[in-house]
Amino acid sequence: MPRFLHLNILIILILQNISCAHPSEGLYSYNNTTYHPESLPGDSQQQIYQAQQEYYNVALRLTREAIVERYLAEEAINKKTTVEKLRQQYFPTPATDEKALKEMYKKNKDKIPYSYLLVKGEIKNLLTEQIKAQQTNKLIKQIEREKGAKFLIPKPTPPSTQLKTSGYPVKGPSSAKVTIIEFGDFTCPNCQAAKKPLQSLLKKYGSSTRLIWKYFLLHDKGPSVKLAIKGYCANKQNKFWEFYNLVFNDQMAAMWKSSAKFVKDLKLDKKTFLKCLNDKASEQFVRNSHAEAKNIAISGTPTFFVNGKRVNYSQGIEEALDQAIAEEL
Repeated sequence: MPRFLHLNILIILILQNISCAHPSEGLYSYNNTTYHPESLPGDSQQQIYQAQQEYYNVALRLTREAIVERYLAEEAINKKTTVEKLRQQYFPTPATDEKALKEMYKKNKDKIPYSYLLVKGEIKNLLTEQIKAQQTNKLIKQIEREKGAKFLIPKPTPPSTQLKTSGYPVKGPSSAKVTIIEFGDFTCPNCQAAKKPLQSLLKKYGSSTRLIWKYFLLHDKGPSVKLAIKGYCANKQNKFWEFYNLVFNDQMAAMWKSSAKFVKDLKLDKKTFLKCLNDKASEQFVRNSHAEAKNIAISGTPTFFVNGKRVNYSQGIEEALDQAIAEEL
């Protein structure tokens, strides 16, 4: 069976079951009352949304493949050539020479805690995938112009979640139209990598946005917990964002830095800071934040919410957050 016909069958099967992924007419009926996803607990709402998002991503990928295969098949007939020759024309083998690999490593060096030689293979694979994605996007745009191709499956809308914000670090004015909430862990490399795009977006949108940090513990003990508590106590002296910068500027060193060194570097009141660290209420606050995250099906960091809506950033944190913020303004 030709590849494009096989993909078309898959798309038809998906479209026949589209209502399963978008329960706009309700989830179930009970005593003549229809209940929607909003009637479920927060964690259940998030799990349904995640399932919808996974469905959407698979449907999008299969649909894009089907569109490309149909276009190549038609073009092969029109141009009296083969699909394979057209595929080679539109998708030439990516050039991943040593210079390109080293440039990519240099660009992302602050996010990669390994030497170039150790990660060269991974960088080559990543660069190849990026180039292939760019090639596909370029062809899809061409097909959209020439054939009016459109992706008809609606993108799932994340549930709006009411999150506690009192007592948490805030960066930006209370009058901001958009609130970004990040559940993060100070030992998380991806949270460190998110620092730069977050700063870029806060600068771009200015007083229209504010950022709130909430604690999620990747580990139940050790630096994950200790740094979270230190962050909480630094916030008590209005030094959280200085703490945040200090930790993510040298994450590995921060994991083992003494409390006294934090006091010195951040110019904290030593007695107040140490008292806060030893107060059981400090750890409880951090663990309550973690528990809140688990209750809404958060399992990793960083996890972002924009005005209460969870952000899916499979295509990149900055791009996803930028789009989510723009939709709220």
